[in-house]
Amino acid sequence: MSSSADNSELTADNSELTADNSELASARALDAYLEMIRRRESLDEAPFWKEVTAFNQMPTYQVDQYYGQYVAVYQGSIVDADPDEAELALRFYRTWGYVPVYIHKVGTEEGLVDSEEDR
Repeated sequence: MSSSADNSELTADNSELTADNSELASARALDAYLEMIRRRESLDEAPFWKEVTAFNQMPTYQVDQYYGQYVAVYQGSIVDADPDEAELALRFYRTWGYVPVYIHKVGTEEGLVDSEEDR
């Protein structure tokens, strides 16, 4: 066989390898994407996100009474409020222990976290 024939066979082999590698890369990218979706779905069920969702679903009249204050949302309810975020957090953790809590300043977007409906 001539060297040009050898080169064309090598080129064909390289093309097949490149196509195989491209398919493998695509499959890996798809697997990584699906794993990310699975993790996100499991995060949506995490206790913190449940508190965020509970806050976002609270009636306005229930939240407005705390305007300008930080609220602590735990187990789906506002359990404490304070104009000082640090004081609220310290008091909350002393009372409830180190558990997932959503602390948000009412009437502002400070500390606002998107719930699953907003993502």
